[in-house]
Amino acid sequence: MAHNTLTYTYSDLDLDFTKHAVTKDVAKMYDAEAIKKSVRHLVYTMHYERPFHPEVGCMVHSLLFENATPMTAVAVQRTIEDTLNNLEPRIRLLDVMVIPQEDENAYNITIVFNIVTRNEPVELSLMLKEVR
Repeated sequence: MAHNTLTYTYSDLDLDFTKHAVTKDVAKMYDAEAIKKSVRHLVYTMHYERPFHPEVGCMVHSLLFENATPMTAVAVQRTIEDTLNNLEPRIRLLDVMVIPQEDENAYNITIVFNIVTRNEPVELSLMLKEVR
């Protein structure tokens, strides 16, 4: 995190490992884009998937084997909220909306949050679906 006199700037490496056009090094992502990518990775990562950090991840994958119902959608919502509140200190979570797609056994998810150093809401949409 770099300190500027006006704002904080968050940066992360681009985990897609795209190459920076000038430096030829791994590109960086900044502010909202970096945090959105981090949130996406937290939701999609299962516990014990990251070496040396088994606590990082979201238990939402275990719910994908259940039928997509409104009750399961509430469990998915709470699981995502707990994960983000515990593991992403750069955000202030505003809302997690989970809409079950019962015919596809999937969920449309919209996550709305503020970056702690800013006041404008950031929205991220995800699709969770069991992959066989």
